[in-house]
Amino acid sequence: MWLFIRCWKALMILTILPISVGHASDGNDTKPFQQLLEISFGQSQLFIEPTHRDLAQNNTVERLPTTSALFLAEWLFSEKLSLMGAFTLPLTTQQILIDGELYHEKAAPTASVGLRWSAVGFEVRKGTRIEIQLAGLVGTSIGSQLGDIVFPTLGSRVVLLRVDGFGLYAGSTWSFRRDTLALIYGIGHRF
Repeated sequence: MWLFIRCWKALMILTILPISVGHASDGNDTKPFQQLLEISFGQSQLFIEPTHRDLAQNNTVERLPTTSALFLAEWLFSEKLSLMGAFTLPLTTQQILIDGELYHEKAAPTASVGLRWSAVGFEVRKGTRIEIQLAGLVGTSIGSQLGDIVFPTLGSRVVLLRVDGFGLYAGSTWSFRRDTLALIYGIGHRF
C-alpha cells in the first residue's frame, strides 16, 4: 500500500507541475483561451456515521475517519456549469472502535457523476479569482462488504483559480444514505 501512495503522489507532481509551467502566462495575453476540461487530484477525509447494524450490535460504536484519494474530472460546458465525475479510492481501512477495541473493515471506493455550479466568483487580483462552487451528484460504492448502494451527494468548495488554469480547492460533501461527511482538498488544472 505504501508503494501505491508514493507512486500516486509522484504521479500527481509529475502530471500537474509540467502542465502548470507549460501553460503559464507571461501577462501579455489579452484574452484567455477557452478552457473546456478540468482534472483535479486531491484527498478526502471521510467521517462515516455508524450504521443501524453497528448500533444494534453495540451502542458504543465509533467510526474513525478514512483517508481517500480523490480524482475529479469536469467538462466545462458553460461559464458557470460543468458536468462533474468523481472517484474516491480509500487509502486506509475503515477503522471502527467498539468498547475500546479497534476493528478494521475494507473501505469501498466510490464513483459519482453530476453537475457543478459556480455560484459566486470574483477577482482577488489580476489573473487570480476565487469561486464558490456547489455540486449535486449521484454515486455508488464499488465492492462494499455490505452491498453497493446508490446515494445522492451535495457538496461545496472554495476554489482559487489562476488565469493559466491552475487551481487549489477546499470544501466538503455530504452523502445521503451513506451518512458520510467528507472534507476535500486538492489541486486541479483547466485545459
